[in-house]
Amino acid sequence: MRDEEMALRDDEVTGELPPDLEYEEFNEIREQLAAIIEEQLAIYKTRQTPLDLGLVVREYLAQYPRARHFDVARIVIDQAVRLGVAQADFTGLPAKWQPINDYGAKVQAHVIDKY
Repeated sequence: MRDEEMALRDDEVTGELPPDLEYEEFNEIREQLAAIIEEQLAIYKTRQTPLDLGLVVREYLAQYPRARHFDVARIVIDQAVRLGVAQADFTGLPAKWQPINDYGAKVQAHVIDKY
């Protein structure tokens, strides 16, 4: 009994969360971030301004640590493609690869210009 009690105390001291709670916390943060990004990207649709995904993702990634780049980029892209499409997608020509961070990550996307 004492060993179990000490183990519980150790868990409390280290601040470790069970995997289910860690996933839940990540999901909550992801949903909050998605809502913020969706709101900020909506400006492009309201103003009918072309959205260059490469530039927008690069700006977002500059605000986050490298460990979060993949998740943030995925959220930004998911929210952006819900706004509209790129007319250039219908030409059948591939988009240019654009660097989105200083670590070699790139995105290939036409400018979204039809909302």
